[in-house]
Amino acid sequence: MKELIDRLFTLSIKLGDFEFTCGERQTRWLGRPPASSQEIIAAEQRLNQCLPTDYKSLLAVTNGYRELTNVEPSFLPIERVDWLKNVNPEQLRITKEFGDDPEEEERLERSIVIGGIDEEQSFYIIPPDPNKNEWTYYKYAYWDPMGSFYSGIEEYLKDTINFMEKEIALTEGGSDGK
Repeated sequence: MKELIDRLFTLSIKLGDFEFTCGERQTRWLGRPPASSQEIIAAEQRLNQCLPTDYKSLLAVTNGYRELTNVEPSFLPIERVDWLKNVNPEQLRITKEFGDDPEEEERLERSIVIGGIDEEQSFYIIPPDPNKNEWTYYKYAYWDPMGSFYSGIEEYLKDTINFMEKEIALTEGGSDGK
């Protein structure tokens, strides 16, 4: 996980979608210090929900990080992680009122926001339902009504790294993003 985070931060600085402090550029670190096991346990108790192992592995490296690109959300510190129904009840209301997908309504009702509060894109983890044993990882963006699903945090990070590498290649003169 640490190697993926290091690569992600390095590419973000190189891509340059945002301004970075001198310290961030020198250290190539855009995250917060790791979350303690006590902070993670406190969040699980507050949410009344055990969190997935891979997400806790991310928190052990960095307790969230800033926005890295114009199209990826920041990740919240564990103390700000909460149920979508508490963070953005308006999104749930609009989905119920105007949506036509009962599965999406149910999915959002069970979502925990781990990234992107008050941003154009958000990242949710969705606890397993009684019929499934796996967590759902979902990136929601206002400009992408279908969103993107991932098998876990690692897949999301690798996908983001791949996207950033293609963007950098394009800005460095490559026409096909390879």
